[in-house]
Amino acid sequence: IIKECSGKYYASFVVEVEDKKLPPPPKEIGIDLGLASLAVTSDGDKFAPARFLRSALRKIGRLQRSLSRKVKGSRNRNKARSLAGQCPGESGGQASRLPAQTQHSAHR
Repeated sequence: IIKECSGKYYASFVVEVEDKKLPPPPKEIGIDLGLASLAVTSDGDKFAPARFLRSALRKIGRLQRSLSRKVKGSRNRNKARSLAGQCPGESGGQASRLPAQTQHSAHR
C-alpha cells in the first residue's frame, strides 16, 4: 500500500492474464501532429491541445504564493503546505489520461 503526498492511497497487485488476439482494424488512417491543433487525422478529425497544464501551473503558483505568506510553524501554514503538495498530482493525473482519451476518440 502506497500513500502519496496528495493524501491518496494506492494498492498494487500482480495478475497474469492471457493475451487476446484482436481482429485487424477495418481501415487505416494517418495522424498528423501539429502546433495549432494537437492532431489531425486523414479523415479530417481535429483534436484540440490540452489546456489543463496552463491552469494547473497558475493554480500551483497561487498556492505557493499563499504558502510563502504564512508564518512558519503555524497551523495555517501546514494547511497551505498540504494544499500546495496535492496540486501537482492533480495535473499529473490529467496528463496521464490524455493519450488514452485521445486514442479512444480517434478509435471511435
